[in-house]
Amino acid sequence: MPKASLGGIVSGVRGRLGDEVATRGRSGTILRRRPTYRYPVKPSQLAVQERMKQATAAWNTLTREQAAAWNAYARTRPRHNTVDGTTYYATGFNAFSGLAMKFLQIHPAGEVPLTPPATSFAGEGLLLTLTGEAGQIVFTASGPNSPDVQTELLLQPLKNARRAPTAFYKSQAFVAFVTDALRHALPVPPGHYAGAYRFVQAQTGQETLLFPLNVVQVS
Repeated sequence: MPKASLGGIVSGVRGRLGDEVATRGRSGTILRRRPTYRYPVKPSQLAVQERMKQATAAWNTLTREQAAAWNAYARTRPRHNTVDGTTYYATGFNAFSGLAMKFLQIHPAGEVPLTPPATSFAGEGLLLTLTGEAGQIVFTASGPNSPDVQTELLLQPLKNARRAPTAFYKSQAFVAFVTDALRHALPVPPGHYAGAYRFVQAQTGQETLLFPLNVVQVS
């Protein structure tokens, strides 16, 4: 362990020095290597990383013409900066990877579509309600989904009933509601939860905006 001998002007050094940390020991100032920390990676984060790898690998198989088609598709989808109100456009790669990752979230072993969607996707007309029961949360749809459309169910745990939900919901399931099965239950620990949903075109990865629901309590 390296030690430093200081002169009369500087009697002690503490703090970070490059990749080292200076501390005061019995025999003088000691330099230790700055500690590094490994933060745990959640399975959901690993799944996102894997989908991104798959999307990038699929993009790298595109021809020049296919990439140009995605660039043209991206220019038809303006986006809006919520901070300054400006309008911008994603790159072809960003448009492709966004749809590919959502497609892979529904079809983990599926083949990513290599051509842009031919039509826009407006979602469904059905509505969902949210109720809390013992040990579970129940989403109930007002009607069935259309063919090739699924409803993504999302939840956000809250510390208490007074806590307002943020914009960050976690995906829990993709459900194709049918006439004879308009309820879907998600088992969860006791607590308070905010729910949300959106519609996804299962064959392209196109999705609607998020529709927030109410806050419920699970006993």
